[in-house]
Amino acid sequence: MFIDKNGLLQEEGEDDDITVELDDDINKLIDSNISCYTNGLQIESIINSLRSGYYIIPKFQRRFVWNKDQVAYLALSIIKNIPIPPLYFYVDRKKQVLLDGQQRATAMFLYFNGLYYTSNNSSDRKKIDFADAYALNSQLADSQSELEEQETRLGEKGCSRDEKKRLKETITRLKRDIKEITTQLKEKHGLAPTNFVIKGGNGEEKDISFEQFDQDSKEFLLRRRIDITIVESRDSKPQKTYANIFKLLNSGGKLLGAQEIRNGIYWESKLYEDLYYLNETNIIWRKIYGKLSAYSKDMEILLKILALNYYTVVKEERVVVQLDGTFSWSNIMESYSDISMGFTEEEEKGEIELLNQYFSMLKFGKNNRKCNKAVFEAVFVAVCKLDIVGDIDLDYNWVCGMEEQEEFEHVLSNRGSVETRLTKAYELVKERYYV
Repeated sequence: MFIDKNGLLQEEGEDDDITVELDDDINKLIDSNISCYTNGLQIESIINSLRSGYYIIPKFQRRFVWNKDQVAYLALSIIKNIPIPPLYFYVDRKKQVLLDGQQRATAMFLYFNGLYYTSNNSSDRKKIDFADAYALNSQLADSQSELEEQETRLGEKGCSRDEKKRLKETITRLKRDIKEITTQLKEKHGLAPTNFVIKGGNGEEKDISFEQFDQDSKEFLLRRRIDITIVESRDSKPQKTYANIFKLLNSGGKLLGAQEIRNGIYWESKLYEDLYYLNETNIIWRKIYGKLSAYSKDMEILLKILALNYYTVVKEERVVVQLDGTFSWSNIMESYSDISMGFTEEEEKGEIELLNQYFSMLKFGKNNRKCNKAVFEAVFVAVCKLDIVGDIDLDYNWVCGMEEQEEFEHVLSNRGSVETRLTKAYELVKERYYV
């Protein structure tokens, strides 16, 4: 992380991810009661399961980021029967939650319904309500088909004056209906009807839209099979098991970021819902971090500092971490996420309010210093432990300058190093601000 010329906390790149330690997680997986299987499922069945709500795409997952060409090339792979990576699901109360592959699944829905986003900016795109979008698109197709039929009849010879009048009234109504449905698709889902085109080696464009095929070909394409992998845990707390499984999958090749996995696993958490909203809308936090992270790294920082505060106490003027099991960032954040599922409404709102108050305390200068996550999280814990969160003004440059302290020169992730950093921040904040 670094502060750019505008004073924004920015990402340095993919290597900036919080390290995922697997040793302790592997031991837990060995004792877990899990099953996993892969099979091929027809595309039509996948699309129907999306719109029926049997397949769930977690609301905290990244927005749809594929451009139109990517959708077209996925469609070409399906048309030419070229294998594509499987979709990964886990079972949650008789529903199947799509954790990895939501870009491909959404792209299939868009292609086979002849739809695409009206905005090229992925941060402006809305989550699709598949059932409603499908219903609107079906109404649109029916109205357009009827309009063509009525216009054809109007152009035929032998129409009486009364029949022509009736046909014109019907055509006017249908055009009005089409405009209204198109408006609803755009306003509710950010979608519009479109054609999918690919360019050949000679630059020639070819329309491969689903509607360009005859009925037999359409049915044939809808029967193409896509591999899906389903994971099911019968443990009493399956969320932690699922998180470990998908981190293990990531160890062999990156599927999702660590926080993206958590977003998918804890998709029903009220804390995650409010944290997701705060991450996107808190003006001060957005000023500190910069643009929204496509991989949820910003939300990961917020979750991490809440979890760290939850598991720390002050003993004899030293901040210590009280956590059962192996100390690791993933263990801290996932254990906290598990506990948050049982928070009362008051407890949950209290956690979010800590963040809001912390951000409101920060006061910026004209030339903001560089900052890093270790300092940011340590100061948050310090003001919480001193019970002064929201009660003082924190000089942001002074906070960021804390990285010059010896305890922050080499940031390690073991328990002792973390406690040393937290204790140093506690001492400095207490000395400067505590009354």
